[in-house]
Amino acid sequence: MRLSGSAAIFALATLCAAGLYIAYDVTSASPELPATMPPRIETLGELLDVKNNVAIKPMGPADTDAYVGQVIPSEPWRDAEMALTKKGLLLDMATFEAFVAQVDDTTVSVVSAETHAVNGTYGVIIYARDAQGNVAAWYMITNIGQKSVVGADPTISTIPVYVWSNGMPVYFVSIWHWMGPGWWVPYHYWWHDSHNHPNWYYSYYNYWWWYHYWYDYPVYIHYKWYPWYNWYYAWFYWRYFYYWSTYFKY
Repeated sequence: MRLSGSAAIFALATLCAAGLYIAYDVTSASPELPATMPPRIETLGELLDVKNNVAIKPMGPADTDAYVGQVIPSEPWRDAEMALTKKGLLLDMATFEAFVAQVDDTTVSVVSAETHAVNGTYGVIIYARDAQGNVAAWYMITNIGQKSVVGADPTISTIPVYVWSNGMPVYFVSIWHWMGPGWWVPYHYWWHDSHNHPNWYYSYYNYWWWYHYWYDYPVYIHYKWYPWYNWYYAWFYWRYFYYWSTYFKY
């Protein structure tokens, strides 16, 4: 039987649709929770109440030099430094810090550095690597530099404000995650009011837990969420944001 032109086109379209459906049906099932993923933490308080057994110690000068020498040429560090440099934010060598954390049974080496501030904005690079070579790298741009107060814990009211809206300070933070070679994904947060925002950081954690959940397939080893990440998120909060989640005294 010979089909007309329109009937042939319809038949071909039907076959293509059937093929696409079969492919979809085979591949689209929701993935099971990867074995490397810990259960998702439900609240900021639970996240900050770290359950890991953690011991942290600073690296000595020789170990710091050796580790930093390995980290700086790495792709994530190079990418992050280049991104900050393009925005006029240059690393301040005096701010380099390195330490070793024993998180349960995992050894994690962390190095961080900050940039010189430009008009109240500054950048941060954080690079962590465990003993198996698994890497977590972030860089951040924000206008809430925690070192504005020398010799004392800062409070939000002591942070210089360079941007105002309706008589209230504008704060922002953008954090990029390295998900693998050539793949940086940002998270942006900002506000301009004077309310409590204690849970903003949980939204950040929650976003990234789900991001790793959907991309954490065995073939993509760079995207995995390793068990020490929960501790890492809590450390990042206490290192940079603990004073920022309280009442704004303006």
